[in-house]
Amino acid sequence: MNDTDEMDLAPVEPPLFHPAPGQEVEGPRIRWAAIIWGAVFAALAAWGLWHTAGAGRFGALQENIVSFLMLADAATITIGVILTIGAVVLIVGLVGIARQLQKRTSPGDVVPLPPRA
Repeated sequence: MNDTDEMDLAPVEPPLFHPAPGQEVEGPRIRWAAIIWGAVFAALAAWGLWHTAGAGRFGALQENIVSFLMLADAATITIGVILTIGAVVLIVGLVGIARQLQKRTSPGDVVPLPPRA
């Protein structure tokens, strides 16, 4: 007897999940936080690549950063920190809005899939 004959005789396991007739099965969720943060990091990477691609642009960027740091006082640094925190809060808010829109547009009679073992 070969392996294929034994496989044909093996008992078939019943499916673990049976949705009721007329109910839809929910597919994979879209991870909006990953999409939005990925877009932010991609934009930062593109900006950094553009500034470091040319010798003249990289030198100008270095001069601008050094002159900014030499002239920065406590108020300027505080404003920069506040703006950075505000940008992070803005991105988190966009993620929350996208999540709420996803919940509102999903069908209400969806049966969640069982967890994988």
